[in-house]
Amino acid sequence: MSQLNWKPSGWRVVVDPEYSKTTDWGLEIIQPDRTGIAATTKGKVVAMGDACYKDNRYHGVWCKVGDVVLYARYGGVIIEDPDTKKKYVVLNDEDILGRYNDGRS
Repeated sequence: MSQLNWKPSGWRVVVDPEYSKTTDWGLEIIQPDRTGIAATTKGKVVAMGDACYKDNRYHGVWCKVGDVVLYARYGGVIIEDPDTKKKYVVLNDEDILGRYNDGRS
């Protein structure tokens, strides 16, 4: 699993996007993994701010670190970890569209 050397603030969720490899004219292209035809992508939650899901509008916590989640393809901000040079997506907690079922209710 990815390690971050910093912590997101407030209600921010940091996601490690899942990438897929495709080839086009003999070139390897790495792009975010898109789910079907919907404008969503998926990734693994690697960090959460202290205020995530603390607002009264939520009915419990929707995801936790380690969960694979769906989010809008163009949602959030892409950042690069200054130490590892790995790219992550920073989203607001409300921008998580769903969580892949892992047997939890």
